[in-house]
Amino acid sequence: MALDWRQLPTAPLHLLLVELRQVWLAMLTWGMATSDITAKVWMDNRGIIDTKSIVRHHFWQKYFLFHSGGVIGNFSAHGERTGLHLKEAHIEGFGYVWCSALWILPLAAFGFVMHALCLLLSRKIWSFETGDYLDLTWKFKRSPPFKAYVAAMCLSSIVLGIVWLWGSLMFPSHPEIEDAPYNNLSVFYDVWLNFALLVFSLNALLFPLDPVHNWELKELQKLRFRRSILHLLLGTNTNFGLKLIHGLWTARSEMDVEGRLSEKSRMQRYFWSREDAEQALVCLVDMQHLESRTHFQKYAEIESNDSQRRESE
Repeated sequence: MALDWRQLPTAPLHLLLVELRQVWLAMLTWGMATSDITAKVWMDNRGIIDTKSIVRHHFWQKYFLFHSGGVIGNFSAHGERTGLHLKEAHIEGFGYVWCSALWILPLAAFGFVMHALCLLLSRKIWSFETGDYLDLTWKFKRSPPFKAYVAAMCLSSIVLGIVWLWGSLMFPSHPEIEDAPYNNLSVFYDVWLNFALLVFSLNALLFPLDPVHNWELKELQKLRFRRSILHLLLGTNTNFGLKLIHGLWTARSEMDVEGRLSEKSRMQRYFWSREDAEQALVCLVDMQHLESRTHFQKYAEIESNDSQRRESE
């Protein structure tokens, strides 16, 4: 008998594959960009104009694994075929500063992922079709820990830029080669696309588009949505939440006009049956009413306190 994919722990899978994909994109582009910077500067300083894949991997190992073994490769230098031997290397001098700057984003991203995963597992959420999973991801993106992790990841780009500029001024080119005194600065034009992708991924994390509602968790836990395997692999909770709010809006209109959901109601798409959709509609409307009453009470208390303060003055 074939295994139903819904029996899998879809919530952790969806969290890692979809909800955190901007984090993975940031880490990937960060590793590519920083490795390209070091490799490109090294090659330009030596007049190497051919492939840089071997050199890039060599320096990736050096700065991210703290050690790189010896490599022999063939390159075209000054129009002639020549052999090149990359000696075994360790971090030294300014490399410690550069390495420290490189590790800010990976460490912040690792903490981000582990915090989100531990939060999910602590609440024992296994299915991505439950209301409490939506509530967790929506509220996590507005929480102080989330903002702290994303701020650290954004700060890493600024720190790296400062370190890069400092290194460019201190070490504009290789001390034995004077033909290209601005190699460190010119490398920017070769790696700007990777940094553009990094900014894009961090921007998506810094400004989340998730619906913001203070709905009761106990009521949300009663809801079980219907989501396809494409949602598991591609669809974010942000997108699903916006569709759910749209379905709720149209369902309210249908209830006002006909007193029931239509045969092709958008609300029904996200639940297993018509009865589930109708019960969810009542539940969601009640939660929104409760949220609105709570907000009005807070506003009334604020206005009352302000009026009392003005009277006392």
